[in-house]
Amino acid sequence: MQNIQEIEAGVLELLQEMQGDIEDIREFHSKLRQTLDEVRATGMPLPEDLVQFEKELSSEFAATAATSPLLGQRHIVEYPRESRPMLRHGFKAMLAIANTVIQTVTAQNLTCHLEEADGLLVDVRETVERDQEGFIPGSLHIARGLLEFKADPESPIYNDTLRPDRHIVLYCGSGGRSTLAAKTLLDMGYEDVCSLNGGYAAWRALG
Repeated sequence: MQNIQEIEAGVLELLQEMQGDIEDIREFHSKLRQTLDEVRATGMPLPEDLVQFEKELSSEFAATAATSPLLGQRHIVEYPRESRPMLRHGFKAMLAIANTVIQTVTAQNLTCHLEEADGLLVDVRETVERDQEGFIPGSLHIARGLLEFKADPESPIYNDTLRPDRHIVLYCGSGGRSTLAAKTLLDMGYEDVCSLNGGYAAWRALG
């Protein structure tokens, strides 16, 4: 019978070796469940994070089976919490900070904002999203990855449609990227920047 440390070490080793093949993951999951059941039968306590990991893996398999007939096209490896890379300032924290300093507008009120003097609507989605899903008429397209370069007057690719004194409303697919983009423009010195709450999806839902 393996001890808890050996089980955890084996979990990490197997996960690091796997390349995301669905059958490998399924076999690993089966062995993990069997090992955990054997340990439970002895009365030994199991690490909570290892138990939770097995539950998450079971849940992921169930969700995948329910939504996709092509299981092999998905990479679903979930790493135990202690092995996941930790960031000092992840996207959730960045969004939370951004939401404390930026203003948002609703899809229902968007037209009113754009009727303001010097109102400008900017689409920060990728070109492929704009081409495939459509866009809000009259919006200027500046992909999020180029925003800082397009918004800086000292940049060689500056877009002079963007001015720090304009009333600017940014939108993306659902609001996350435009929220971060609005915070970026404020940090750069733009004075009146908003994010469309719910993004393009919310605007399109209005019909």
